[in-house]
Amino acid sequence: MLGGKADGFGDLHFLLDEGYLHYNGGFKDGALNGMGHLILATGASYEGEFRSNRPHGEGLYEEADGSFYQGDFVNGKPHGVGASVSVDGEQYQGEFRDGLRAGTGTLTDSEGNVFIGKFENDEPNGTGIWKLATGGVYEGPVKDGRAEGKGTFTAVNGDVFFGSFIDNKPFGAFTVTRVNGTTEQQIWRDGELVE
Repeated sequence: MLGGKADGFGDLHFLLDEGYLHYNGGFKDGALNGMGHLILATGASYEGEFRSNRPHGEGLYEEADGSFYQGDFVNGKPHGVGASVSVDGEQYQGEFRDGLRAGTGTLTDSEGNVFIGKFENDEPNGTGIWKLATGGVYEGPVKDGRAEGKGTFTAVNGDVFFGSFIDNKPFGAFTVTRVNGTTEQQIWRDGELVE
């Protein structure tokens, strides 16, 4: 204690409506500060750096269901570079801003599809590459996790389709380059080949 406030290393048990909160670590001016380990009444936990009662610096936050985030925190939120795994197995490594995926990163969804590129508002947004679990690859603009704009799709057999995508579906005129080098023109509407 210093001046009537917790200061230095200590152990805190605090009763809330939902149960006990337990903290073991550093204090400064009565606030959680420095390295510490916090276990919430919900079963979630955080281990790492604190500043003014909030995760700030490097740390690991883990929910009771096993999902977690490990990386940089600013004022209690993931901010900077880190990695997360959701309860359904979705994995992300890259940049975060104010608790959301934002910047450059790599996302592997629960089905095994991999997106490498730009993120905004927690979703793939911008230019990137989708490597599908089925073997195909899309390169181009993405909006809210779906192909949107002029892009290239390479099929499993190596054929390359270049044209516009709307809501993840080919739409309009496409140039198709076959594996043997020949090219042809196709017309697509709402994901269906019409000509």
